[in-house]
Amino acid sequence: MTLISTAGGTWWTARMESGRPKLLDMVKRFDGRYIPDTSNERMSDWEALRIHVYRDPLVVERVMRRYETYGVGSTLNRTQDSSGRAAPWRTRTSPGAPPRCTTRP
Repeated sequence: MTLISTAGGTWWTARMESGRPKLLDMVKRFDGRYIPDTSNERMSDWEALRIHVYRDPLVVERVMRRYETYGVGSTLNRTQDSSGRAAPWRTRTSPGAPPRCTTRP
């Protein structure tokens, strides 16, 4: 059994039967660290779900406003929806860049 920590150069190896107690002791001391993404272009899982599955125009507008505010690499290509309001669900990115937030109305 080999155990390698991604935190920086720590590793341990032993045969399973003889090294089992030491292995269990080491695993108990591990400390998982979730570092959330706080970048400007981050979209939360909830926002992605609301946009992709539920086609929620309010969440799309909130995400697009945040992207516009922080200058995230896309320019809006808004069209009018049936009520005459700007439809925020279409984006256009720079050539070669994948779309950041596109849904169909």
